[in-house]
Amino acid sequence: MGINQVELDVLRALIAQLGGARHGEKGKILKDAAALYGWSMPTLYRKLEDMGWRSGRKRRVDAGQSSVDDQTMTVLESLRVQSVRKNGKLTMPTTVARGIAINNGYQVDVTPSTLNRLMRRRGTSNQALRTDSPHTRVRSLHPNHVHQVDPSLCLVYYLGDGKQYIMEADQFYKNKLENYAKVKLKCWRYVLVDHYSATMAVRYYAAAGENTRNLFDFLCFAWQKDSTKVLHGVPKILYWDKGSANTSPAIKHFLDQLDVQHLTHEAGKARAKGAVEGANNLVETQFECRLKFEPVDNVDQLNAAAATWCHAYNANCIPGQDTRLSRKGMATPLARYGLWQTIRKEHLRLLPNEDICRALLTSKPQERTVAANLTISFRHPHLGKSAEYSLRDCAGVQVGMKVLVAPLVYSAADIRVDINLADGSHQVHHIGPEQFDSLSGMPVAGPVFGENYAAAPDTDVERRKKAADRAAYPDLNDQDIAKAKAKQKTPFNGQIKAHSYLQDAASQTPAYMQKTGSQIEPTAIPKPQQRMVSRVQMKMWLLGKLFRDFTADELAWLNSLEDVAEQDLETILSQIRDGVPAKPALRVVS
Repeated sequence: MGINQVELDVLRALIAQLGGARHGEKGKILKDAAALYGWSMPTLYRKLEDMGWRSGRKRRVDAGQSSVDDQTMTVLESLRVQSVRKNGKLTMPTTVARGIAINNGYQVDVTPSTLNRLMRRRGTSNQALRTDSPHTRVRSLHPNHVHQVDPSLCLVYYLGDGKQYIMEADQFYKNKLENYAKVKLKCWRYVLVDHYSATMAVRYYAAAGENTRNLFDFLCFAWQKDSTKVLHGVPKILYWDKGSANTSPAIKHFLDQLDVQHLTHEAGKARAKGAVEGANNLVETQFECRLKFEPVDNVDQLNAAAATWCHAYNANCIPGQDTRLSRKGMATPLARYGLWQTIRKEHLRLLPNEDICRALLTSKPQERTVAANLTISFRHPHLGKSAEYSLRDCAGVQVGMKVLVAPLVYSAADIRVDINLADGSHQVHHIGPEQFDSLSGMPVAGPVFGENYAAAPDTDVERRKKAADRAAYPDLNDQDIAKAKAKQKTPFNGQIKAHSYLQDAASQTPAYMQKTGSQIEPTAIPKPQQRMVSRVQMKMWLLGKLFRDFTADELAWLNSLEDVAEQDLETILSQIRDGVPAKPALRVVS
């Protein structure tokens, strides 16, 4: 704080009085002045020194030094830093931190006020701990380079009774969460802003919470070309937070196929997407504040009113308001639409129709296997036929590896290839099809006889195999190694003992006590079980062989038979053909 004129006159008079004081009188003069004006002695000294006065006392030899070592100071600072809440409130005073440090074996021989002074000097005072860490302003290059999206809960909601309600602060706050639960379908505000031009798009949804369906619908709404809209087109980068809908596989796959790089900021660092945070604030304070005085009955009416306001705000057409942008380096203020209109043709990527977008949302990447020549085949929908794509320039690709492939919408033939490497890393490549000679059918990029014989680049596996060969055959080049292997030359110059060392190991084997076993007694081999047939089965079999009916004598004889084995059927058949003896010579079944 500066010194006012009265205080300045007082200090000047005091300095003059001290200048004329005899030896031993300065202390009393200073004490009387401090008591009169309500200052502490250190404050009085500081004010006088700011005026250029010096006490004349000799400076201590150890002035500026502290008896508290750096390690102890770091512990004290750590205790305080870990006690800072997200809202910036410091919950541990220096006195508490000092007490904890002392009771944990650290030597702190100075007062809390001295510790505070040391922390101010080290930049860890209370005020410094509450200060946000420095950040860098990141720029975008052109309209539709970067879009930021952020959904948030709107204070307006509808209960289906044709009436608008507003969440009042005294009814909806952290201690009355049950009131939030009563509103089944809340009103969610989705805001998109083009980072370069600050042009906004806003749309409302009645839903219980954020979901993939509403996010997909909003992105299509914001990017689709429409005769009533100025802002449209697909960005190169989409920046948002880590909301569940944002990170859903369907949304990410949709963006991947549109060749949109989707980035999320670190949790708790909302300022990273400050453009859309500011846009949300504009919607709330410039548009939603109007709804209390002119309510709308449902979400459809709300969206119609929001679209009208947003269009007018972006165009600087709101009566009585200047909504133009005024930025550093800008010669004259510009409307948001005016700045967005500077977009170049190559930066304006049109969104496909709704049917294609829904197909992109639900389609899945296709798996392909890398062939021996490090290529894959894929049918791009724009080509209408299968094409060959080379992965030889993709680091870590191996023969037989599985990769995921999806077509890129903004290309006539290019594809996106996702590769999961053995080390756990992930790579994404955009690759165009191989070009082939129209007559020979050979790849145009291939080596030519007599000019070059460039071999396919080594994969990671090939490099490891070659390194292993060089270790086994030191001091030989690749050609000599191949010859050595063909002649079955012993690797490692025969210095590797692969089995002879087992002799030494066997000699160290402990002696084991011999165990006594028992002899196996042979047993009688059981006779195989014969398959028996019933009298009915026997007669059916015989009739199939005789091709006639039984006589009365044959039937009487067959009814007298018992325990007929399947292997005896042929004997019975022959006896019937021979005239049926009184008693057939059947084998006894035991």
